[in-house]
Amino acid sequence: MSITCRQATEKDFDKIISFLDKCYQKDFKALLPKVYLHKEYASSHLLLEEDNKIIAVIGNFVNQQYGFSFVGSVAIDPEYQNRGLLRKLFEEVDKFNKENKVNFTFLTGDKYLYEKYGYYRVGALYGFRFIEKSMNYLMPTQHDDIYFMPANKEDEEKLYEIYKASTKAAYRSKDRFIETCLSYDGKLMEIRKSGAIIGYFIINQMGMIGEIALSDPIYLTSVIHLLNHDQGQSIVMMNHDNPLFNEAKKYADSFMNLSFLSAKIYDLDAFMKYVFILDSNYKKEDNSLLLGIDDKNYCFKIKNNEINVSVTDQEADIKLSMKKFMSLFTPEGLECTHKALRSLFPIYFDIPTSDHY
Repeated sequence: MSITCRQATEKDFDKIISFLDKCYQKDFKALLPKVYLHKEYASSHLLLEEDNKIIAVIGNFVNQQYGFSFVGSVAIDPEYQNRGLLRKLFEEVDKFNKENKVNFTFLTGDKYLYEKYGYYRVGALYGFRFIEKSMNYLMPTQHDDIYFMPANKEDEEKLYEIYKASTKAAYRSKDRFIETCLSYDGKLMEIRKSGAIIGYFIINQMGMIGEIALSDPIYLTSVIHLLNHDQGQSIVMMNHDNPLFNEAKKYADSFMNLSFLSAKIYDLDAFMKYVFILDSNYKKEDNSLLLGIDDKNYCFKIKNNEINVSVTDQEADIKLSMKKFMSLFTPEGLECTHKALRSLFPIYFDIPTSDHY
């Protein structure tokens, strides 16, 4: 029988969940509640079928507002492994994205596995660790009026404001924000100072903070000290130039790379404009630079802290592979690079940890 591909519908929702549960040996509704709380997300999946049987699935979650997608929930029936289906899935994602004006796409996972499909690293998910001995030194007495309490419905508006302010490009709607926060296997807690809400965090049953937002990063040490678990405290973050990230890095006993964020670009101008939205602290003088990336030459123009990128026939000042170009969005990517590149970069890629899908 020939293998066919189609976009899923809501009627396929239960079959998709069952297939993912079987392939991963996990409860996907519990693992990714943000995605699988609602059947409407079924249409964000592409299905490979043989004789009306699902043999492979890939999620391609499109953000219409910013014109990008996140790829995830990739699964192949164990009986159909090593038959080129992974490449077929990514070819179908490319076809769908180009037909539907999706300008770039992201995924997390093994950076080497997905390079062959055109995905290159632009960031990473980090885990910070604070041990009990160190936390005993984090006693900022000026913040001794900070305390926690379970989130309640009356405070949704304020919590959502803090969420939006911390993300730079908010993805979750107000209606979905609290619902998805509460869907995790943990607790959504308000952080208050003298009665006023200054932030929130989600902490799971293992004591790990998977999402945190604060109106001012200086309160982070108080939050860590007040939690003060016997086994220390762990926090997961992605934004490598986010003020909260830098505050955590300043005081953490250790931090490690948990997974990579990689991207594939279809429209370089749209991608760069999105990166500028995320890096609201970007400050460079008006400038232009001709870059050759793979087999195309591009003109990058910055004026009044806005960027435009266009294809050009002009000779490039510098030639790069797409992989090298994408590395310029990571801290280590700028090491030993050309002076002209440093006039444009770094541009930090601060996609919010909590909003992968």
